[in-house]
Amino acid sequence: MIYSKMLETEPNDAHIKTRLGDLHVMLADICNENGDHENALSHVLKAIDLQETINEQQRYRLLAESYYKLGLIYELISKFSEAVDSYDKAINALRQAIEQAIGDEKETEREELKSLLPAIELKRNDAQASIADKHLIVQARNIISGTNGTSHTTDNSTTEAPVKDLTLTIRHKRPANDLEKVDEENKKSKTEEN
Repeated sequence: MIYSKMLETEPNDAHIKTRLGDLHVMLADICNENGDHENALSHVLKAIDLQETINEQQRYRLLAESYYKLGLIYELISKFSEAVDSYDKAINALRQAIEQAIGDEKETEREELKSLLPAIELKRNDAQASIADKHLIVQARNIISGTNGTSHTTDNSTTEAPVKDLTLTIRHKRPANDLEKVDEENKKSKTEEN
């Protein structure tokens, strides 16, 4: 990367650090969209490392975005405690960005930043609830498997698989004999039309 080379010669240039951090965030987005969450995680962490060293006004806004994306990635890989921590850091960075937006000319920016807080807080609460849900899933699996839940297994192979929502499938599933009746009725109506 060009910016990486430039940073070697000018290690204190905030513009170069900002651009390089932006590139890592973009690469994280691409990796995340392609399901490569480990590389996405690596890129976001590199961006955060760079953004932490910037002493410009946009530092906290950039950090808020990066910590938010870090939380999203942690949620995708079922690391909910880390997600909650990342969302908390995003909220704190956003609050610092709001505090730094001083003056009448920054009122619009302050309001825009304030409007982001509820969405991040909601994601944080969702991740917090997922921690409790994960515990309930483990308990349910113990009940189903007939274990009393006192022995804790370290085998996470069953908890790592993504859970599919079967609600719609279950709601719309008809008994086999009902399906046969519908098929017979459809056949009769087709033959009557001919």
